[in-house]
Amino acid sequence: MIRFIFILLLLIPFGVAQTEQEEMAKAMQEMQQAMQQMNHVVANVKVIGFRELKKMLPEKVLGIERTKAFGERNAAMGMKVSEARGEYGVRGKKPFLSLEIVDSGSLQGIVGMSMAGWSTMEIDRESDTELEQTFTYKGNKGIKNYQFEQQSGEVSVIIGSRVIVSMTFQGVSLEDFEKALDSVDIKGIEGLIASVEAREKDK
Repeated sequence: MIRFIFILLLLIPFGVAQTEQEEMAKAMQEMQQAMQQMNHVVANVKVIGFRELKKMLPEKVLGIERTKAFGERNAAMGMKVSEARGEYGVRGKKPFLSLEIVDSGSLQGIVGMSMAGWSTMEIDRESDTELEQTFTYKGNKGIKNYQFEQQSGEVSVIIGSRVIVSMTFQGVSLEDFEKALDSVDIKGIEGLIASVEAREKDK
């Protein structure tokens, strides 16, 4: 990074006024410091272990037994993400549900920005074919989309600005669709968030 900034400084035209060169150098220095601070914060962010997230996958959703469970943790360029996924029913047959619980960890700021498009809005629209609404579930902001003809849809809730719980459905009635989240232990997930954030503070 220092070498990169040094090269940029060499590329500043010699005809530029000294004050402008100093301002540009100062801006580059501030950018470097900001990146170092961000890297430090990211390096200290912990994610919930995927095995803990897997325990949050219910055995049944809407009476449909879980047929698959999967978990993994990924880290690249200092970014850390942990996730667990469960399938309910048989893929390709109806009814079928997929549940995903993702701890965005060091990407939580990016997640917050990406969710801001609807998390600060109230959406409530319905046509003959589709329903889309934002809602609050147990104190957490969510959004749902349902296709009437296909009896399919998706619902997502963000917990603690970092954990995203998402469900996709096929062959599920609107009534069942709207109560499916009751199968997820939201308080348990909030407890996992509190635990991992407490460990971050103790670091």
